[in-house]
Amino acid sequence: MKKLAKWLVPLFGILVIASVATAVVLGVRMVNAKAAENARDDAKSAAESIVTDMFGWNPKNIDSHVTATMNRLRGAAKKEYEKNVIEGRVVEGIKRNGVNTAITIQGSGVVTNTKDTAKVLLFINQSSTQHDVSEVQLTKSRLLLTMSKDDGEWVVEGLDVLEDDSLQKKLQEVDEKPSNAVPIPSEGKPRPSEEPQPSEEPQPSEEPQPGTP
Repeated sequence: MKKLAKWLVPLFGILVIASVATAVVLGVRMVNAKAAENARDDAKSAAESIVTDMFGWNPKNIDSHVTATMNRLRGAAKKEYEKNVIEGRVVEGIKRNGVNTAITIQGSGVVTNTKDTAKVLLFINQSSTQHDVSEVQLTKSRLLLTMSKDDGEWVVEGLDVLEDDSLQKKLQEVDEKPSNAVPIPSEGKPRPSEEPQPSEEPQPSEEPQPGTP
């Protein structure tokens, strides 16, 4: 009995350690899942705010909106914005022509995310007017923002304007067909292995030559 007790005590200790380790792993997973869930909502809200500043302009707010946008852009997205808006002298044009643009977000969603990164898809309408034109111009766009957290704040690293033929390319992974892949036959069409093969024409038999036994 004493020998059995000697074996049971270490075994009990191992089971306790394993249970604690399992509880810790599950706890970490739950914390990470909750963090990713919170990040999803935060990233979507940040994307909507950034895009509103990025494309919603009038002569009075254009300077502050451009400054706010530049502070939330990084990398390629910042360079592209500088090229198109700042170097393109958009601010001067907005003020000179009295342009007013308003952004309406028709829909938004997080395509994929972790607690520190996200891809957010926005469907937006941009209406614009200017002081010498009474007609309202409406532009509809689909934007895909690649975002990350920088010092606790969501910023944009990439911005893609999606056309009809590029939406699927951006949102879905396209599997490359292996070199040995066989196309799936359409309904009623036999598979390549089942297609009738052309019959070989019989070769003429060799006729005996005269004088040959």
